Formats: sequence, structure tokens, C-alpha cells
Amino acid sequence: MKIKYFCKNLFISLFILILITGDTENLFKDSKKISIDDAYSILCKAEVFSNGPTGYAGIMSNEIKAYAKLFSNKNAKDLFMKLENEGTLEGKLYALCALYYLDNDYYNKVIINYSLCDKMVKEEVGCELLEIRLNELIKSNDKNVVKLSGNKDSIKEWQKRNNIETFVKDFYGGGIPCSLKDYIDRKNEQ
Repeated sequence: MKIKYFCKNLFISLFILILITGDTENLFKDSKKISIDDAYSILCKAEVFSNGPTGYAGIMSNEIKAYAKLFSNKNAKDLFMKLENEGTLEGKLYALCALYYLDNDYYNKVIINYSLCDKMVKEEVGCELLEIRLNELIKSNDKNVVKLSGNKDSIKEWQKRNNIETFVKDFYGGGIPCSLKDYIDRKNEQ
């Protein structure tokens, strides 16, 4: 009986904590409080990659806040090029997302090497923490994988052109970098 009471109170307490800290309107603004050095460090040591809301409350991860901070910096390209060389595999995925927009020619060259790597990486999708082979995240074999025409294209436009509602995103077709940018842009507009 005491365990049941304890679990119920714990659940209620956690729910209230999520409600209090799950202020999604001010999440993007938090990225402005992080220094460039701290943002770089967060991404360089990243243990998990995500390109959208995470956890039960659907919050913006610290890594995405750090990504937003670096991406808005005047030296973003240099910072992400450095991250692509120095970061964990998950950190390198954030660098690839940025380089898709900041130096697409370089992105298209290095993405080939990542598509050959079968090491495991952690990806958080909503409230699920997945382990996936890097090469599967980089290039999907799914017939409904997003294939953008370039870094000016959008997933919505691709969907209209292809009349597809359900799709899979990867790096090779630009879907993952685009969805991360779209997510941050939506938060920035709030």
C-alpha cells in the first residue's frame, strides 16, 4: 500500500515538474543565455542526437539549444567545421545538419564517408531513445525517404511534389537537416 501511494505521489510530482519546466515558448530564448564556448562543448560531447522535440514534455534538448546558438554565430561555418572533426559521432551529426546549409558542397563530399560507417549512435525521437547504425541514419533505403532538391527546398514542398504524406528522413536526402532547421525556426517564431 505504501509503495502504491509513493508511486502515485512520485508520478504526480514528476508531472508537475514537467509542466513547470516544459515552458516551450521560452526554450529557444534559453539558447541566447549559453556562451559560444559552452554551446560548442555541449555539442562536442553530445551523447544523443535529436532533430525535434524530446522527452514526454516535448522540450528542446540542450544540444539543440547549443546548435541554435552556434548556428546564429557569425563564425558558424568555422565552428561546425571544427565540430565535424572533433565531436562525438552524435556531435558530428549536428555539424552535418549545419553544414548542409552553411557549406553544401563540403557536406555532399563528407556525407559519403558517413554512409559507410556502421557504428551505433543514439538518437532521441520524442520520448524514445534509439540506438541506430550511423549509415542507416545517413542514408535510408525506404522508398518514401525525403529527397530534397537542395538546401533551399523544404519537406512540405517535397511532399507536395511527390504527393506523399508518410515519409522517412535521412541525411543523404536532406530531410534530417531540414527538419532540425524547421524545428528551430518554429520555436524562434513563438
